[in-house]
Amino acid sequence: MKPFVVCGLGFGDEGKGTITDFLARRHQLKLNVRYNGGAQAGHNVVTSDGRWHCFAQFGAATFNPGVETFLSKEMVIEPSNLLAENEVLITKGVGDALQRLIVDEEATLIAPFQKMIGRMREVARGKNRFGSCGVGVGEAVRDRDRGLGIVVRDIKEGTWTGKMAAIYEARSEEAKKLLKDHPSAELEEIYNYFNDRSVLNRFWEFCRQLFRGDSDVRVVSAGGGSASGGKGADVLRDLISNQHPMIFEGAQGALLDSEQGFAPYVTKTRTTQVNAVRMIGADQEIQRIGVMRAYGHRHGAGPFVTETEFMWNALHDTHNTENRWQGSFRTGWLDLVAIRYGLKINGKVDQLAVTNLDRLSGVREEKVICANYKYSGDLKELDHCAVWEKLDKDCAKILELKIPSKEFVASGRFARMLERCRPLTYERFGGWRDDISSAKKVSDLPWQAREYLNFIESSLEVPIGIVSVSPTAEGKIVVRE
Repeated sequence: MKPFVVCGLGFGDEGKGTITDFLARRHQLKLNVRYNGGAQAGHNVVTSDGRWHCFAQFGAATFNPGVETFLSKEMVIEPSNLLAENEVLITKGVGDALQRLIVDEEATLIAPFQKMIGRMREVARGKNRFGSCGVGVGEAVRDRDRGLGIVVRDIKEGTWTGKMAAIYEARSEEAKKLLKDHPSAELEEIYNYFNDRSVLNRFWEFCRQLFRGDSDVRVVSAGGGSASGGKGADVLRDLISNQHPMIFEGAQGALLDSEQGFAPYVTKTRTTQVNAVRMIGADQEIQRIGVMRAYGHRHGAGPFVTETEFMWNALHDTHNTENRWQGSFRTGWLDLVAIRYGLKINGKVDQLAVTNLDRLSGVREEKVICANYKYSGDLKELDHCAVWEKLDKDCAKILELKIPSKEFVASGRFARMLERCRPLTYERFGGWRDDISSAKKVSDLPWQAREYLNFIESSLEVPIGIVSVSPTAEGKIVVRE
């Protein structure tokens, strides 16, 4: 069986968790590989018997008995959160999640001082926050990229203390400077909490429980020799060669990609399929599923062209609430310009999975989709990142986004350009009030919903394979295999 790769086409929160769970059940998959992101993920899964869990570090298929989670070397692990998530899963009837956990020893760990400095940076930005999740993923990646990252192997071999000392020295200086430049009680509270020796002691104890001694977690080596007899990526390659049924679950969404997203409102890791394709091998066939909601959404700060207050009031999401770090969950009409860009930077996508269609039932009679943007500003900026037509001296119609240079993205100019955009053309569709949550096939849907889906499919030129009309696996309509 060809491996499935699930990727988000938007700003995250597209429904990758529920699609991963559904595909695992439908195809009796045995391995759930997390190929990017880390402890900040929030993949909601609801079972038919009423259990709900927001999967952060365990694979979203974990409710399925026997399915193993593989945390690849691209994962950024927060040990205390992982153990806490395991305890929560036990209360929900999953008592063997750790026994079903496999970790690449090259996976990066989040140390306390990385979480500290990440939170302090975000607080110091004041009103100009980037929308950090406050977990420390970005700082752990930054340290990893400059050779200071603590990986699982360091815990196994007892080599973590030297790296921890280097991290502490570097981060302590940064923290003191932030305290001096942006004095506040909130910054002092964060600094004092993480400089308590007990925090570091707990970090070591959590790591020891997970990765040393008689831990239930299997750690595989990317180099050679391991307790499980495998070699990191080679373990996956062998399973793929033997057609082991598996799914690669992405985190965040394409528009948050560190290299091609709308910086600075991005995560510090790659969020497209690039890591999964590298792990699987370019010579292998893959079933690629691009996930999108039936309407626009974004959690946290950053450009969001189709945001509307009306949609927020109508579609308040109980599983994506406002929090201290990301801020509010924002909603708007579906934005085809942004989704097309998400498809473009992901590369080939075989099918779309459209989620949350049921939530549009009864939301105003008319449903609308944004087809293009109106931009006001310096038209020369558009040559770097858009296909456009001039409307006036300082006004243009943006038809689609192009992939800009890394320099253009990193400078923040891409994001600033989008902040000067508003919807120009809306395609309008009849609404429906029917409860569609029990629909089993496309023909069960109101004609207005079918017309809405047909327009999405024809506009994006990618077939819709799955439509989600309720959170459970039973609430998924298979349009085509």
